[in-house]
Formats: sequence, C-alpha cells, structure tokens
Amino acid sequence: MNIQNIYQKLLYPLSFLMIIWLLASCQDKVQPATYAKWVENQENGLRQTQIVEDYIFSLQYKPIEYMVALQERTPKLQTNVLKREKEKMEGLQYFNFKLSTLSGNPALSNEKIDFEDKNRYLTSGMQKDLFLLEGTDTLQCRMFHFEGANGILPYDNCVLAFDKNEDNNKDRTFLYRADKLGLEWIKMTIKAEDIQRIPQLKTI
Repeated sequence: MNIQNIYQKLLYPLSFLMIIWLLASCQDKVQPATYAKWVENQENGLRQTQIVEDYIFSLQYKPIEYMVALQERTPKLQTNVLKREKEKMEGLQYFNFKLSTLSGNPALSNEKIDFEDKNRYLTSGMQKDLFLLEGTDTLQCRMFHFEGANGILPYDNCVLAFDKNEDNNKDRTFLYRADKLGLEWIKMTIKAEDIQRIPQLKTI
C-alpha cells in the first residue's frame, strides 16, 4: 500500500468527522430570541419556583449571553458586541429573584407586611439575607438592586450577582433568609448539568 492510499484512507474518515462536528456546532447555536426563551423555559432548569404558605418565590439564572441578548434587543447579535459586553460583566454570575403572593400581590412591598424600617431593608438590608452555595463555598451577594412593583406589577423583583466560580460542575443553591416574611430559609437549586447544556448563542 503506497502513501497516497494510506493518506486517502485516513482523510475520508477525518473529513466525515469534521462535517459531523460542523453540523453539530451549527445546530447548537441559536438566535438571540430563541436563546432567551430557552433560558426562561422552566423545563430547562434555569428557572425555579417555590410556593411557601402564601408566598411565591421565583429564581432565574441569567447567563451573561442571555443578559446581552435582552439588552441589545436585536434579531442578530454581532460577535464584537457580545464580546465587548461580556467583558463588562465577567467575574460575576447573575440572577433575578421575584417575590409575590398567591393573591397576586407583591410580597415585600405589600403594605400588610409590618416590619421595622422596611424601606431600608428593601434598598440595602435584604442583600445580607441572600447567599449562594457552590460545593463547600458560601458566597455572599455582591450586587443587589431591588425593583419595587409600585402597584403596577404583581411581584417584587431583585437583581442579584454573586462571585463567579469557573467550575461549572457545581450546583448553585440559592438561599434567602425570609424571617422578615415570617418564614424560614427559602432554598432553590440550579443544577450544574442544566448550566452545562445551555445552547450557544449565535452571532454574526
């Protein structure tokens, strides 16, 4: 067998594998709107909901690509824009934490809730009651922004960020010390396997 025949026998399988890899790569990449819907779909595990007594708690894990897709609001996202915006957000991992009641009212801004110095708690004190567990690490909330419903929305929304661990093999367990609502700890877990299977965001 000469060298040319050996080369051809090696080339054809490699070419076939390359084509399969390219097709798989293209299939994994989705447009911004599809990407956002995938992240928000509760069946995919990045959004968790828990009902405790009269309260509804909802946690949304937000990949940076998801945040950029929502921010840019374009059908096709440019690669350089994604890179630029990701550089601004790197180093942290982001979540939305929503609180409401079964009666369809915001939880924390509900006037029926009577606790001392409520406004201070909503603007800064609540941050001390939020934690993220990753393996043996307990992370404190690094960034907190409370978005009050102001009587318009049926929920209160908190924008959160914690230090980012580069190891995606660990579950993220979110903890909220809910004693201000007369409850114990609220616990919700985003599984590592669900984070690992997030599709790639397609750019141009």
